[in-house]
Amino acid sequence: MTPSEPNSPIPRDANNSVLSASEKVFHPVVFDATNTDTDPNPPNVNNPSITSCSGFDSNSQVLLCTALVNVCDSFGGTRLCRVLLDPGSQACLITNSCSERLGLPRKRTNMRISCLGASDTRNNGISEIKFTPHFTSNISFVASVYVVNKIVGQLPHFSLDSSWSEPFSDLKLADPTFFKSGPIDILIGVNIALPMLNGQYLSLGDNKPFAVRSDLGWIVAGNVPSEDMFSSIAVNSIQVVADELVSNFWKNEDGRYAVRLPFHSSPSKLGDSRESAIRRFKSLEHSLIKKPAIYSQYRDFMQEYLTLGHMELVPKNDYAKREAYYLPHHAVLRDSSTTKLRVVFDASAKSTSVYSLNDILMVEPRVQRDVYQFCFPSEHFK
Repeated sequence: MTPSEPNSPIPRDANNSVLSASEKVFHPVVFDATNTDTDPNPPNVNNPSITSCSGFDSNSQVLLCTALVNVCDSFGGTRLCRVLLDPGSQACLITNSCSERLGLPRKRTNMRISCLGASDTRNNGISEIKFTPHFTSNISFVASVYVVNKIVGQLPHFSLDSSWSEPFSDLKLADPTFFKSGPIDILIGVNIALPMLNGQYLSLGDNKPFAVRSDLGWIVAGNVPSEDMFSSIAVNSIQVVADELVSNFWKNEDGRYAVRLPFHSSPSKLGDSRESAIRRFKSLEHSLIKKPAIYSQYRDFMQEYLTLGHMELVPKNDYAKREAYYLPHHAVLRDSSTTKLRVVFDASAKSTSVYSLNDILMVEPRVQRDVYQFCFPSEHFK
């Protein structure tokens, strides 16, 4: 990203490209200029349900498959994290707090994470992690992880006597602290968890823990007898859902909704709009340089748009794309508002074909009556 001047209010590249309303600017699910036809009779879509759940009162606690791993952070080092291997999950997850500790970059995603067919869990983006067993760096794994606020509670539910680790003292354990209650930072789903298992198995007997060998070390799991009666609910299936509802209508992280642009005519009617947008951009830039305070606010607003992913720079090789509409923009100042400056994007700017983006979009229905109808209601119905 090369500003046109040392403090250019609008980020752009060395060829003075402005920001385009092509399909690259919008989320690909929200904006699709190449196919505007809709099926009047869409097929019924059955959302898959999740069934793996058990609830019981028991005199034993069930140890789940946990491991300690070294995860590469964005600062050139590694952090020790506790993971849960879950063959019942289609997705890999990471807690928001762990992601922040690692400094992981995130990408926006419209995927919904569903468990037990209940309300969906909101995710805060998707990241990529690289991790190794806690005892060696000779083998590593890469996983795409969805960022969520919380994966599960403390595991195990309460700490066990350390004597439960003695039968496995000769093994290189994936989680030497398996008997200590603690938080889970990362959940590893079926695509990575199952191939890690090597098939070797060591059992202490019925209703007692067992160990399974894996690439992360020996994993201890299974029943642990306890004198205390407690209630437990174990959920072992998580699914990522992406259905037609998500592709047409979805809720973003701020609780707002974004929908497809409602075209009533083909976007091919639009002519070239880039040259006109650049002329207006240069005129705007020239006027803002003379007003430092407004200039600074404008830069901050546009930079925030970039940071939030609401828009992006148009790659140079996309300049010639026919299916693009370049949105001019300008500032509106309001003395009475707490937000003094507002940036307005002009979708009514005409292209070389005399059509603007607004010209080919549907207009929302009027929900208010005309003033005439209020003043002369009887005349209206005669």
